[in-house]
Amino acid sequence: MRFPWMRLASPWLLALLVLGACAGLFGAPPAVQELYRKAGEGDVQSQYLLAMRLTNGRGVSQDYGAGVQWFTRSALGGHAKAQYMLGVALSAGRGVDRDSVEAVAWFERAAVQGHERAQYQLGDAYANGRGVGKEPEWAVRWLEMAAERGHMEAQFTLGVSFAAGLGVAVDSVAAAEWLMIAGKGGHARGEEAVEALTVKMTSAEVARAGRLAGQWSAGSRDSLAEAPTVRFVERALGRLGYDPGGVDGEAGPQTRAAIEAYRRTNGLAPGGEVTADLVSELRRALAALGKPGG
Repeated sequence: MRFPWMRLASPWLLALLVLGACAGLFGAPPAVQELYRKAGEGDVQSQYLLAMRLTNGRGVSQDYGAGVQWFTRSALGGHAKAQYMLGVALSAGRGVDRDSVEAVAWFERAAVQGHERAQYQLGDAYANGRGVGKEPEWAVRWLEMAAERGHMEAQFTLGVSFAAGLGVAVDSVAAAEWLMIAGKGGHARGEEAVEALTVKMTSAEVARAGRLAGQWSAGSRDSLAEAPTVRFVERALGRLGYDPGGVDGEAGPQTRAAIEAYRRTNGLAPGGEVTADLVSELRRALAALGKPGG
């Protein structure tokens, strides 16, 4: 992974950045001056807030480039919101040269910390091959994470994925469920999409989708954000010829048996748990399926 602004870690350049910023402090509100002070001392939250002010021109002159510099410092300190905003800046080329690959790297850093907008951006990136290779199943995993946390666009996109079979098997009930959830949340196209889909469904299917949508609340089914990973493993195993007993997001006996069989066949360490090495191997195997002769 490349960090274009890693040079900011140089102490003398950091000092220049702070001194240059302070040159514009005269007449700034006390709250802004305090942010500059704390940011210069290394407080990552203050660095993030200062970057937001610079980006939006709140209490300071708008300066995208300076905003990116402070986002970078905060992001390198592990601040998830700053990591997400740095990804946005890199995607748009605002205050910095556009770099989709670097943007995805920062989105992922924020996403693994539970930032739902970063999770949605990752899902979109893997679905469309923006800064990464296309991985439809992996895209759905990230979309599910964001959708379960209440991200409305992820919910809508997930519904469309189930309706069209993009990275998942076609499932009209699941599609209608997520489109209903998105529509209730205020998505502009949610209700229209539900109407277009449900005319092709039975009344029982529509009723079931409605019940599921009515039972949903943010985090109600996936507070730990691990169920989407299990569902990815279950879908991947199914595509690769190992029966996990359905896709329910729970690593039950049949899922564990399928994992054990896959590990045994492919020379992996024995076990039936969902682990990082298993996920990486399944992603590799799915990518190979999509290649000529795969």
